[in-house]
Amino acid sequence: MKFESTRGSRPRSATIHTDPEIRVFSEFSSSEFIRRMLSATHLASPITTGIIHASATSGETEVPSVVHKLAELPAGMYDSRVAYILACASAWAYSDIDNFSRMLAARGIDNNYCNSITFQNDALLIDASAYFAQSEDGQIGILCFRGTEPRNVVNWLTNVNSHPDPFNEMGPVHGGFYRSVRSLWPMIVNMITSALKAEKVCADINRDQKTISNIESNINDISSKIASIDKVGRSIEKKLNDMYPSAPSDDSTSPTDGSSGDTSNRKQGGPDIKNDLINNLSAPKTACSDESAPFKSNDLKKLKALYITGHSLGGAMAIIAAAIIHSSSELEPIKNVLRGVYTFGAPMVGGRVFSETFNKAFGAYLFNHVYGHDVVPKMPPRTMGSFMPFGKQYVSTPYGWQLERRFVRQAILGGLSMGIGVMAFVRNQFPLLNWIPLHVSWADHSPLNYLRTSQIVYPGSEFG
Repeated sequence: MKFESTRGSRPRSATIHTDPEIRVFSEFSSSEFIRRMLSATHLASPITTGIIHASATSGETEVPSVVHKLAELPAGMYDSRVAYILACASAWAYSDIDNFSRMLAARGIDNNYCNSITFQNDALLIDASAYFAQSEDGQIGILCFRGTEPRNVVNWLTNVNSHPDPFNEMGPVHGGFYRSVRSLWPMIVNMITSALKAEKVCADINRDQKTISNIESNINDISSKIASIDKVGRSIEKKLNDMYPSAPSDDSTSPTDGSSGDTSNRKQGGPDIKNDLINNLSAPKTACSDESAPFKSNDLKKLKALYITGHSLGGAMAIIAAAIIHSSSELEPIKNVLRGVYTFGAPMVGGRVFSETFNKAFGAYLFNHVYGHDVVPKMPPRTMGSFMPFGKQYVSTPYGWQLERRFVRQAILGGLSMGIGVMAFVRNQFPLLNWIPLHVSWADHSPLNYLRTSQIVYPGSEFG
């Protein structure tokens, strides 16, 4: 398991490089102008300059706070601006933690604290990652699961490893998705619990680091004692060889010539044991952006609103994470602050019993987004078992996301649907072939499509 932590903020004056379809703005003289542009046009801009805390200039009108919007939005109320922020998070979850944090800062969640968690076990077909971002005031938490990486074979094997696992007594779920969430779950709960206590999300990680440091110190002491014992043992062995030179001995430790033999392996035994233990204990790689600060800050408030999101595999993991929260009384405090689960191009995760059970529990604030003819929301195919979507479904239109009463239908044959999806991807590269009707597409699954649709300004928004 691997941990990373960082903090993101927007620059006061910067050159901003935007997505290909958006104009490039440079040399802004006012942070408030940046704030207005980001709010009014939903500017999607990877910031590549230095990080400086941005604040409104005296006398200028404040744009409504994104953090305030996220904190006050009631559970079950869909919001296009929230969908845009979470679509951005889902798209940038495929990048590193620094870019992920900066992208959230560029969209109004300034000076956020961000941690990443990664768990890898190829033999178990698990390669799962998640980010948890906390707003500067501590009121907002965004849990974002990374989706399927195109070049990650283990991710693809996770997707097709659909043999059902029982989800308590609430019906079976996709085994690969479920195990991926479970591998990250203990640390996710620790971070959210820290946020609920008005602590920085790196607080629990710092405690783990101190515990590991203490254990490493003890291992060093034990290693020194082992080395001392080994030295005494070699001294006794040499004396025995001198006293009984003709005694039979092991060629590897006591040669007949009376020498002490090659004991390099034994000499290195202590340090090898130490390093092996320390490497195993240090598996979670952690780093807090502000390690010198106290765990609890007077500036932080308790977590008020939690959002869970993800694209593709990440969306499926987001649904299962919400289901785990709603199936345990011990996680009641987390359930009470969960405001919405936004998925983008997510596959189905469970059968009829699971879907009907959790549709009652959190279907009112599960918002599934489907772009065009994206093939993934139709997966897994019927040949892998019966799966059913639930919650609310929003489909892409020229005017942004629109609520659709009918869910996408589960594909019958996975191989056929995948093949047609690849053909549609190829077709999209050649405009002359666009007349060919194909009803599933891999090209439509790109997170860029979901991000761009979420950027569309609704008619009437020009009036405020």
